[in-house]
Amino acid sequence: MVALTLLYGARQTGIDNACHIGGLIAGGALGWLSARLSGQNRLVTEGGIIVAGSLLLTGAIWLAQQQMDESVLQVRQSLREAFYPQEIEQERRQKKQQLAEERNALRETLSASVSREQASGDLLAEIADIHDMAISRDGNTLYAAIEDTNSIVVFDLGQKKILHTFTAPIAKEKSVKHCGGCKDQGVRSLALSPDEKLIYATSFEANALSVINVATGEIIQSITTGAHPDSLILSRDGTKAWVMNRTSNSVSAIDLVAYQHVADIPLEKYDGTGTSGKPGAWVMALSPDERTLLVPGEGRGNIVRINTITHQKEDFPAGDARGTISAMRFRPENGEVIFADSQGISRISIGDQQTSIMTQWCSRSVYSVEGISPDGQYLALVSYGLQGYVILLNINAGQIIGVYPASYVNHLRFSADGRKIFVMAKNGLIQMDRTRSLDPQAIIRHPQYGNVACIPEP
Repeated sequence: MVALTLLYGARQTGIDNACHIGGLIAGGALGWLSARLSGQNRLVTEGGIIVAGSLLLTGAIWLAQQQMDESVLQVRQSLREAFYPQEIEQERRQKKQQLAEERNALRETLSASVSREQASGDLLAEIADIHDMAISRDGNTLYAAIEDTNSIVVFDLGQKKILHTFTAPIAKEKSVKHCGGCKDQGVRSLALSPDEKLIYATSFEANALSVINVATGEIIQSITTGAHPDSLILSRDGTKAWVMNRTSNSVSAIDLVAYQHVADIPLEKYDGTGTSGKPGAWVMALSPDERTLLVPGEGRGNIVRINTITHQKEDFPAGDARGTISAMRFRPENGEVIFADSQGISRISIGDQQTSIMTQWCSRSVYSVEGISPDGQYLALVSYGLQGYVILLNINAGQIIGVYPASYVNHLRFSADGRKIFVMAKNGLIQMDRTRSLDPQAIIRHPQYGNVACIPEP
């Protein structure tokens, strides 16, 4: 057996040869000691040899592993140089460094952090499960859409009391085409007319835009739309409206002077089953000159551009998003489009209409994007469930500037100046002040949440 072991070991190289020779020598040494020693001395000696041998073997394995790791790194480096030249890698790093410096230059100086109670904001109205809302210009009157009961609650924010409740005269019928996430239950979106004498509501009546007298709650006109009308945008003068229909996958153009349905613009091929489990209204964006309407396609992550004059879809070079779009807005000062999708935040320039990614999500799974401020400078995210947070992000700097405790958030809205955040939570409407925040570092260091906005790879 010894001869066979020697012959086999002689044919090996490197560490294998060393292991065979070392094992043979160690076995021989143990055998000789067993023959020479007896009793307790032999046990102690053999134990010492075994321990020493184990340590030597561990050291040998570690050294061998180091050699193997170095070999693997050398192979990887050679492959990288062959297929990914050093010049490209260096250029990528320089671009990333430049982007980091540009973002750092745009970072805000934050206000001093406040207590958890102060950052949680003020409870404006104890109205459960608000789906959408509108607030009068003077900030005194709230109009809340309650989808589960198909009603609109008019609430005095100063006196903290309900003034009226408008309820649909006839219960909605179930749609033949079921819309996943629609629930077929009631009112989805609200918008006040410029003179605040009328309020417009989608799905208050089946497949219609309802025109409601604010003073009496009377439905003065029902304008037919597509199936399951959802989000709603008005022109600034209040003469036009655009309604996004989820199940029919179209946008309805409405004349609010004549109360007529003008056109239906199909978005893309779609099976009509509906795909939204999101509690808030689907997003649309109207350009500052009101000539262009952008809508995320429901079937894919595309952005559809609609000419609001001709009611026709137009080619859009930047129409391909990288996933489901959850927020989108035109910046009023320059016409840029800001949108957030499954991968991060992107910008579409007004000139060449090319998309460039501004921020890549670091840890997106625990957050949902809920809205962009009217000036297009801030984006709000919400973490799920009890003991959650509203996170406010400076879009240009990729900087968390606000962290506000909030539980079971359905949706949120920014005030016209972007300084207030209205949170529609499970148990009521909460108003938060953008400048009254917890320390953002607390959420960044939190093991469950961490940072949100990372520098994108060039």
